[in-house]
Amino acid sequence: DRSLLFGVAILCAALIASIFFARVLTAPVRRLRAATRAVAAGDFKIDPSVRSRDEIGELSRDFA
Repeated sequence: DRSLLFGVAILCAALIASIFFARVLTAPVRRLRAATRAVAAGDFKIDPSVRSRDEIGELSRDFA
C-alpha cells in the first residue's frame, strides 16, 4: 500500500516535471511563431528575443 502511494507520487512528480520542461523548451519556438505572425500581419519591427545558440536562435537572429 505504501509503495503504491510512493509510485503514484513519483509518477505525479515526473508528470509535473515533464510539463515544466516541455514548456521551457518550446518557449523559443512559441516566441518565434508569434514573431512570424506579426511579420505576416505587416509588423516588420518585431524582435522575437530568442537568445539561444541553436537553430531556433539563428532563425530568430535572421529577423533582426
